[in-house]
Amino acid sequence: MVNITVHDEKIIMTRKVLTLEQFRDDRARELATKHFLTGLTEMFTHIFAGMMDKGLIRRDDPAMLAFAYTTPISALIHLCDREPEKTEEAITRVEAFCRHFVRTYGM
Repeated sequence: MVNITVHDEKIIMTRKVLTLEQFRDDRARELATKHFLTGLTEMFTHIFAGMMDKGLIRRDDPAMLAFAYTTPISALIHLCDREPEKTEEAITRVEAFCRHFVRTYGM
């Protein structure tokens, strides 16, 4: 999903527009907050809760786990927008972070 997110031109432009317009428009601000933070956290809260129920990851606070998971990945995606020449490095860091996450929380 990260590869699509950092390479799809429509997704990139949407992210850039929301980033710029969030400071001038209330609706854009609300969409940016949902798109960049709350929506991702809510989605992964449900995913991680389900994984905990199935014994796939160790039990913890699913909302906090979702926040801890999505925040660094989102930051690296934004780095790709600011400095496209660092996209390959950012994707490598996302992959390393995901492996670390699985080692830390996996069963």
